[in-house]
Amino acid sequence: MARRGRKRKIKLKVRRDTIQSTLSIVLLLAAGVIVISFFAPNYAINERVKETVVDLFGSSAVILPLILVVGGLLYTQAIKWKFIELRILFGLVGLLLGSSGLLSLVGFNGGVVGDRLSGVLEGSISSVGGFLVLAAALVISGIFIFDVSIAEIAEYSNKLKERFVKDKKKDKTKDEKEDKDDIKITSGGKEVKDEGWKEEKEEERVELPEPSFEIIPSTGEPKTKGVGKIPEGKAATIAPGLPYTDKIWEPPPLDLLLDPSTKPVDRGDVKSRAQIIIDTLGSFGVEAKVAEINYGPSVTQYALEAASGIRISRVASLHHDLALALASPTGSVRIEAPIPGKSLIGIEVPNNTRTPVHFKELLLSDAMKGAKSKRAIVLGKDVSGMPLVYDIAKMPHLLVAGSTGSGKSVFLHSLLFTLFYRCSPQECKFILIDPKRVELVHYSDIPYLLTPVVTDIDRAASVFRWAVDEMERRYKLLESAKARNIDMYNEKSGFQALPYIFIVVDELSEIMVADPARVEKSIIRLAQLARATGIHLILTVQRPSTNVITGLIKANIPCRVAFNVTSQVDSRVIIDQPGAEKLLGRGDMLFVPPDAAKPKRIQGTLVSDKEINNVVNYMRSAGIGPEYKDSILEMKDKTLSVSAGGDAKDDFFKEAVEIIVSAGKASASLLQRRLSIGYARAARILDELESEGYVGPAQGSKPRDVLIKQVPGESPTYDLGDAEEIPQAPTSLNI
Repeated sequence: MARRGRKRKIKLKVRRDTIQSTLSIVLLLAAGVIVISFFAPNYAINERVKETVVDLFGSSAVILPLILVVGGLLYTQAIKWKFIELRILFGLVGLLLGSSGLLSLVGFNGGVVGDRLSGVLEGSISSVGGFLVLAAALVISGIFIFDVSIAEIAEYSNKLKERFVKDKKKDKTKDEKEDKDDIKITSGGKEVKDEGWKEEKEEERVELPEPSFEIIPSTGEPKTKGVGKIPEGKAATIAPGLPYTDKIWEPPPLDLLLDPSTKPVDRGDVKSRAQIIIDTLGSFGVEAKVAEINYGPSVTQYALEAASGIRISRVASLHHDLALALASPTGSVRIEAPIPGKSLIGIEVPNNTRTPVHFKELLLSDAMKGAKSKRAIVLGKDVSGMPLVYDIAKMPHLLVAGSTGSGKSVFLHSLLFTLFYRCSPQECKFILIDPKRVELVHYSDIPYLLTPVVTDIDRAASVFRWAVDEMERRYKLLESAKARNIDMYNEKSGFQALPYIFIVVDELSEIMVADPARVEKSIIRLAQLARATGIHLILTVQRPSTNVITGLIKANIPCRVAFNVTSQVDSRVIIDQPGAEKLLGRGDMLFVPPDAAKPKRIQGTLVSDKEINNVVNYMRSAGIGPEYKDSILEMKDKTLSVSAGGDAKDDFFKEAVEIIVSAGKASASLLQRRLSIGYARAARILDELESEGYVGPAQGSKPRDVLIKQVPGESPTYDLGDAEEIPQAPTSLNI
């Protein structure tokens, strides 16, 4: 019996990207064929294509190729042009349909689509109503295409109107001036109008000497014998001799930022919630009344005035009962007892909906305009809805902690944006360390950077070592200039001689794992001493564990920001008290300034990806490139001993040489007793002595052999008991 063979199925395995690319090419080809058919309709296929699209859309068919081009490029998702967006495609489709129907309605060729559309509208809401609908569709399509609002259109129209009125007044003033020029004043004091050709008396002209500029040296400059004079023509060609005089930095325009949201906040029934709070506390024997209500962007604070004799701890222990009674959207409320500066107890209830706090709103606030320091940054809005601004110079370092999605990275963006808008690239510099490679890498190649964005963990330790050396160098400059801090030094210099340096780390735990001892030592030194030199640290960590945020780091960085964390233990690690575990996330934070013991609850600012791209692209196109310093990423650790591969020796090396020469033996226990040091350090010194060739190799438990008879560099000593071995000076010279 013959075996029946199986039918073999052939499947076409094509990736989705391949299909999308094919469709994109087909759409672009269709657009090209339609355009060619308009200019060369004499060919058979072109004639057929032109007749088809014109029959469908009439005179509006010229818009169809644009729709196909945008749709084809949008399908690839690889070309990031400004006009390749979905709103452009929707706007062009609306423009095609609206114009086609409008042409048919007014009696022109609108094609089959236009006739059907105008017929439906004319039969439903009359021809006038159909005209209004189609006109509105065209306006909406234009708004989609150009991404403008009616307010912006009205503002632009007002500007054009003001400019037209101003030009009209200017022309009128010019005509009046020409009329006045026709009137001359004669020697008799009478006005005579110039009509035609008349002889006029020439006025006497007095020739003035050529103006000259006199340079007066200041008291701080060296005085010379003569004072030079600069002719008028050469005055503009002389440069003041300061750095960066050939470059002018313009801060990013405010148009690159998003406008504040006008969406109302749903706080629930505020009066009903206030009554629920009073009734709930009363059921537990706590008498209180609501003194004031503060409206914040994410929470509403009910400030209570408790009766005399009520313990605060009783109110603070009822937060779970209050959350249950209020049906809190997040299942928790935060109690601040007492509110700093007030004899009130604050109960913070989350709003049903939250309004974002846009960066532009705070940048233009009165608090930011009144800040005199260039290092002032915006933090957000407090529970009362008031903007909060703080000076980094008062921090002077910042430690940020929070779980994933709590808002740490957005907070870093807002901090960087504030400094971008307040400082020029010559006034402040940044070193950005981003081990995650997803947040700070967007700022690559901007003029503010001292190095490329550091993503290699091994190079991050070199950054902190360089910062310590730079701090020591700046202290020497301050000492020579007799200046207390960097601001006084720059004031004496007359310009920004030393820029502020901000070291921003997006994830400190990754760096601490790589080299914990040396990184912690560098961070502690910078936190202790770098304040006067203008070097600031902004460190963020996802989980604030004690092996990353050590006691020394916490003691030297008192200014901290806590976002939402997973447990009360983590909250105590970062801010030394509970509360961060009850935050709402998405920018809700507790800010602990160095001059306050209790944290402030703040809703952080929102910086969108669109704003980041706009500002970064503007700075890259400004024509001022970054000035990278390669030495920052190649800094070697100077504390390494010879045995560890470094060039430096231990401080007790010379004393150890003298001890082994005098004793005639070398061992770690000997150096421990004589130098009063530990065993590990004594063993390292023995390794250094061996590498220099002063002692022999280890021999188990026996002491090492000493290979030198005297300390190197000292004059030889002789035994006076053996006179024959003493060299005699020559008595005569043989010539």
